[in-house]
Amino acid sequence: MLSTLTSRLRPMFMAASLFALAASAQATVITFGTGGTPGFTGGGSSDGPVNVGGGITLTVTPWSNSFIFDPTLTVDGNGYGVRSGIIDDDQLDGSGWTEGLILTFSSAVQINGVELRNFSGDDDVDLFANGNPWAGGTVVGMVFKIQADDYNSEFRVRSVNFDAVSAVPEPANLLTAGLGLGLLALGRFRRK
Repeated sequence: MLSTLTSRLRPMFMAASLFALAASAQATVITFGTGGTPGFTGGGSSDGPVNVGGGITLTVTPWSNSFIFDPTLTVDGNGYGVRSGIIDDDQLDGSGWTEGLILTFSSAVQINGVELRNFSGDDDVDLFANGNPWAGGTVVGMVFKIQADDYNSEFRVRSVNFDAVSAVPEPANLLTAGLGLGLLALGRFRRK
């Protein structure tokens, strides 16, 4: 009886495994700053576009609400920051002018995480996707802004973890999903 049960469950388990394999995506982590991902060296008015894999490019641009100074991208071993004034420090901060980074991808991605450095308990950060404030849940888009929220906020952006978002399933995923459906049908047929 156990061998009969095992032979019935095996195709269903294999099919479920193949569906999970077809649905999974390979996350990409881009590390900014000294010792980070090649191409993201910082300094100046922007970094990129840099090919980050899968035909996707990323451009990082400093942002500030300053109407006097142009923001510049700063970099060290803790990641990217922004300077928007003569006496401004090299981190993203809200002291004087609110500062942030604009991440522009060449195609839609899902942001899974952002690593911040020099971030403390009184720091606040805002994330925008395609110009809209992030309200929780999945963040998908092509243009993202990470900015300091208030006067006391000071931090750097060290890395971004993302998945490519495909509107049309890739042929390999379709094949894997089709194989999973075939195994389910085979398991169903064997039961009868």
